[in-house]
Amino acid sequence: MRSWAIGIVIIILSWVGGYCILFDINLFGDDSSEHMSHFDRGNNSGRDEHLGKDLTATIQKSDKLSPTKSQPIKKIHSDTVAQAPTKMAVTKARTSTRHSTKSDIRITSTKYSNKKKLIRKGNVPNLSVEELLGQVHNLSSNPKFSKIDPRLTPKKTKLYMRKEAYYAFIKMYKAAAKDGIKLQIVSALRTFYHQKYIWDNKWLGKRLVEGRNLAITEKNPVGRAMIILKYSSMPGTSRHHWGTDIDLNSLEDSYFQQGEGKRVYDWLQKNAIRFGFAQTYTKKDSRRPHGYREEKWHWSYLPLSRIFLEQYSQKITYKNLTGFEGSEVAKRLRVIKNYVMSINPDCK
Repeated sequence: MRSWAIGIVIIILSWVGGYCILFDINLFGDDSSEHMSHFDRGNNSGRDEHLGKDLTATIQKSDKLSPTKSQPIKKIHSDTVAQAPTKMAVTKARTSTRHSTKSDIRITSTKYSNKKKLIRKGNVPNLSVEELLGQVHNLSSNPKFSKIDPRLTPKKTKLYMRKEAYYAFIKMYKAAAKDGIKLQIVSALRTFYHQKYIWDNKWLGKRLVEGRNLAITEKNPVGRAMIILKYSSMPGTSRHHWGTDIDLNSLEDSYFQQGEGKRVYDWLQKNAIRFGFAQTYTKKDSRRPHGYREEKWHWSYLPLSRIFLEQYSQKITYKNLTGFEGSEVAKRLRVIKNYVMSINPDCK
């Protein structure tokens, strides 16, 4: 009887042991779960290291702005990624990279779905009189404008453009870079108040024009305005007020006549129109007898500037051109017809 009971117990224990082995049940409470935890952390650490490498590669890929040399990765990125043994470090790396590459996304992005939407009939931007005159404030918080990445400007200055024009320029910048051409934005949006500062200083002799103090050498207000208009627009008449026009690489004609400058200008003449840009002030001829001299650096984003030019012609009169020195001569010089409207016919 006793041997029969022992046999029954052995059979039961054998069955229970097999069940535990089959389903990986730990009946004895050993440290195998802790070892498994270390094993899992080891695998996660390996995945984290791979993720860190991927993040570094992403930063390097998105940071290639210059056609000749990539921009350096900020130290905080490389350090954080290199130290990715724990989940916390990887999370920090993800967060740091996501925040730091926002500006890079603006640079490398080629999508601007609103472009077609903006130029559809009935949905075009309708600028107010103040906007057409450049009387805008708080550009940094205005959703219509984008801050230009400082790496696209030669002096790392704070410049702004209309968002649609800026995204189009990014596409053109990237295409030019592939051809070995480096485009830099020297000047972009200028408000009425900025233009007034430039104009008034020249008018009052605080800034020399052609080496002269015009307040002393040119007493005739019409003559003084004509001299200044060779180089600067009257406040309220500049296309730079709209955020659609930019000056590229240099403000000197000699730069575009040889070497690097000539290659830049030749490339723009051939390719800029593919991205919506055209030279605003071409050589004066029978089609453009008045206005500013030729400016090989001044390029306009046509899908918007054509709309704004039409709106300007409909809404702005000489009564609106006030608030700056010498404004009384604007009508006598017919600056709207002879300067604002006297542009490359292809830009109309």
